Amino acid sequence: ARRARLTALSDHRRPAAEPEVPGDSTQRPPSPSGISGRSMQPSSPSLMQPSSPSLAGLLSPQQRAHHAASPTKRGAGTPHGAAAHATTPHAHVATPSRSVAAAAAAGAATPQGHAAATYTPIHGPRHHLNFLAVPPDGGGAAAPPHTSQAAAVSVVAPGAGTGINGAVYTELGRDPRFVVDIVGRSRAPYDCYPEWWQGGKTEPNLASFAEEVLQQGWVDKSHCLIFGSRGGQVILPYCWERKRESMPPVVCINGGCAMSLPRPVNWPASAVSFLLIGGQDNFRGAASVERYIAETQGRVPPCNGTTAILYVQEMQHMPQAPLLRAVLPLMLQAVLSWKAIGVPPREELRLILAAVSKDGWSGRLLY
Repeated sequence: ARRARLTALSDHRRPAAEPEVPGDSTQRPPSPSGISGRSMQPSSPSLMQPSSPSLAGLLSPQQRAHHAASPTKRGAGTPHGAAAHATTPHAHVATPSRSVAAAAAAGAATPQGHAAATYTPIHGPRHHLNFLAVPPDGGGAAAPPHTSQAAAVSVVAPGAGTGINGAVYTELGRDPRFVVDIVGRSRAPYDCYPEWWQGGKTEPNLASFAEEVLQQGWVDKSHCLIFGSRGGQVILPYCWERKRESMPPVVCINGGCAMSLPRPVNWPASAVSFLLIGGQDNFRGAASVERYIAETQGRVPPCNGTTAILYVQEMQHMPQAPLLRAVLPLMLQAVLSWKAIGVPPREELRLILAAVSKDGWSGRLLY
């Protein structure tokens, strides 16, 4: 430290180094039913920063210029401005950018009833063109737009692998078929199991984060959502419980919603879901392949006929990037088609099987 000070004094032109932010030491609490836990994934860059590597490739020059604006131009002087919002437990949740611009232009309110301009949006690649406005009469959020071919996809970060598989999500955001937003981040203060889990904690936790996601309109303004790991165990069931039949289609990596959980999952009969589970996933525990698949299938309500399960023998808890890159866009297309036409998307399912077989993976597909 003394040498560093002397070096800094000897060269006054050298800018002071920014202090490193220590990593979050929060550990994942044990999972129920004897399934061993897994430590939190490496911290993703803050999604509120436009220079985030996982999102930099998704931002247009105009969006980067917008993020570079001074805090006073982005509402930091208001009670709900960027500076104040950054101090809250759920500071990495923001009003969907595809709704903020339209609401601000129309003078409409956000789902919380506040002026839209007071929120700092998380910008996706094209959400400034493909946004939604909340009806000014307060009658609920508008339906997702159909004027664009791109589907609005929200990736709920805790457990979804936005750090390790960040490149896959970046590529997904560049796909003209999708408009991708990352909601929240892993290893934030709220990235812990709630108190009804063994070793869980009081708020902020994943349940309070799920409520914030709902309050800020992410579910209402998405065509599809992606959950993974603990997000599928806590956040997805919470959203199903609250939204019921109005819940958009989902892709659930690791199939956390179809496990033995501390609380029963109120799985809507009309829910459109695609579960991706792996033979090398610690969520499988000691169960045989046949038992693991049967138990996962058995937790889908008998009245639900819009769920598909892809079991990949070689898949680990964090899906290998080549596997996720091959199947995720096809899964999204499958659930979107299933929701739109109401019949199994056999062509998309055939393409998924072809992609898995082509790359040398093995497993089973059920629907």
